[in-house]
Amino acid sequence: TGVSGSGKSSLVFDIIFEEGKRQYLQSIGMIPAITEEDKYDQLSGIGPAVAVQQAIIRQSNPRSVVGTKTKILAYLGLLYAREGRMACSTCGTTVGEDLVCGGCGHVEERLEANYFSANSPKGMCLQCEGRGVHFELVMEKLIPERKMTLTQVLVNAGVYSSFQHLIRGRLKPYAHTPYAQMPEEARQHILYGVEVQHPYPRRSLCLYTRLRSLLSRGEDVGGMMVMAPCPSCQGYRVGEEARRVALGGMHIGQIGHMTIVELEDFLKDLPECENLSPMGHNLIREVIQKTHYLVQVGLGHLTSYRQMPTLSGGEIQRIFLTSHLDSKMDSLIYVLDEPTVGLHEIEKGDLLEQVAALRSLGNTVIVVEHDSNTIEQAQHVIDFGPLAGTGGGEIVYQGDYPGLLESEVSVTGQYLSGKRSVPRKS
Repeated sequence: TGVSGSGKSSLVFDIIFEEGKRQYLQSIGMIPAITEEDKYDQLSGIGPAVAVQQAIIRQSNPRSVVGTKTKILAYLGLLYAREGRMACSTCGTTVGEDLVCGGCGHVEERLEANYFSANSPKGMCLQCEGRGVHFELVMEKLIPERKMTLTQVLVNAGVYSSFQHLIRGRLKPYAHTPYAQMPEEARQHILYGVEVQHPYPRRSLCLYTRLRSLLSRGEDVGGMMVMAPCPSCQGYRVGEEARRVALGGMHIGQIGHMTIVELEDFLKDLPECENLSPMGHNLIREVIQKTHYLVQVGLGHLTSYRQMPTLSGGEIQRIFLTSHLDSKMDSLIYVLDEPTVGLHEIEKGDLLEQVAALRSLGNTVIVVEHDSNTIEQAQHVIDFGPLAGTGGGEIVYQGDYPGLLESEVSVTGQYLSGKRSVPRKS
């Protein structure tokens, strides 16, 4: 604990976490990074450390979704591959366990698990490449005036800096030409790119890919591109083969859009309506354990298809917590950076229960926090101060919570005890 800028993160992340990681890597035969800076005089009794900081947990890959991060979709893919009821590709009739269609006699083949993954070339919808959405340029927004030059179009789209090499190179003759007067080949080049082979086969940078990337990350593109459900897979991400396999009347794309709470209820009811093998029951049990942890930390409203870049730092930390609770590893040091940020008081209680569960497995959990309830539940408090910046950097108190409230030096303790109060806004 301590005022912002007092040195909490420097100790916890820059010393304890970094040294715990370094010593672990050294113990398994890896050469850790060596720095010029001596951050401490002596450090003992430290174990392998795992950390999540608000500043470094931002996710940028739009293909990374809650279901892939938690492995829920991987387990569901195995479940559908082994237990799914397949519809005949010829007449649509559900085939029997022998995979022979009773309607037309066509024999199907059971699909492998990767056919149920939107990130697999075999499983993804080819039209949207497993994204579940279709992107379209809105030309009226991109080029609102017919006389706009190519340079003005790029400036209007807010991407001119990314295309400078093209303007100075291949498209230089058209830099100040009205877009409407450019040759069709040049217009297609800037809008949708061209196939290039060097250094590897790919499509060149273009407005379509640049704006799509920005929109996928949740950035505002001024309506110059719109995102709609893919017309081929209807937003379910997976290919036609996977959508022909059902459990409980639902294919894997449909349950990917269920909330975690809905998915848990669906899986609990599934054994009553499907004749599952022992492996199927085990797979369901594994997924329910994961959904249970997610619900406990206040993430039951998310779906398996929810993109990781759209989550808050606190939500990502809670997903991180559930994965480690699920692993049941012990003797580790976990370092968390304000995990209660943005949570309702009830959700904070659920989260702290999971932190306590992580500790009860035999781990040490160090939390950098400003939340009073979290501080009160700590077994040991280390308070930094007395102030921030050059006025901080010292441990002004360490001990139990009642002792913190009695401290005459700790600013944190004085506010928590009521000796100091936050000024009211006039």
